Amino acid sequence: MVRSLRLLPLLLVIGLASPVRAEPLAPGGGPTIGWLSLNLIDLSEPLELAGLPQLEPGLFLSGLSYAGERRGRLALGGLAAYGTTGAARLEKSVRLALQLTGLTLEYGEEAREQLGLFVGGLVAPASLTLEVTLRPAGDFDSGLSKSSGTSLTREFVAFELYAGGEWSFRAQRLRLSLGYLWAGATTNWQADGRDFPGPVESFSGPLVQVAFIFGI
Repeated sequence: MVRSLRLLPLLLVIGLASPVRAEPLAPGGGPTIGWLSLNLIDLSEPLELAGLPQLEPGLFLSGLSYAGERRGRLALGGLAAYGTTGAARLEKSVRLALQLTGLTLEYGEEAREQLGLFVGGLVAPASLTLEVTLRPAGDFDSGLSKSSGTSLTREFVAFELYAGGEWSFRAQRLRLSLGYLWAGATTNWQADGRDFPGPVESFSGPLVQVAFIFGI
């Protein structure tokens, strides 16, 4: 995903040099970035009790989005995104990572020649990983022999409803959407094949996304 974002300047140059004018809501895909205003209050309390730094609310996401050919006004697409947030204090650090890959279904209409409006929904298998490090490694050997860390993961299904607009300019399109994401079918925290009940039984929050779309 990070590699795809590094390719964005090259794709923009290619698109600007293309004589083809993009049409809003046409099939295509490209890199996307977003901000999930995730409420982490349930997780902050046990971190504080354990003497660990508390996480700031919210996750910055990056990845790829895709919209397929429309059948009537409906289109099937996809989204793959990954984001992290972390905090550190002295020799203690905490990192939370979210990863999701799923399908979208959109309804869209052209408001005018270069503007399309859409509403849609996302269903995506996802995972949340919490990593805690109490003593950072000084070198490779000490990282193996004196490691002190914990990694816990929980699986869930992410649902999102969103609405937005798509603007075409030359051969590219810019999409901006605002949605609300929440988790369902959440498992316990897991490590080494074992389950551990813990905080963040479910979570939800607004999700803002910006995507650059290139036609196919």
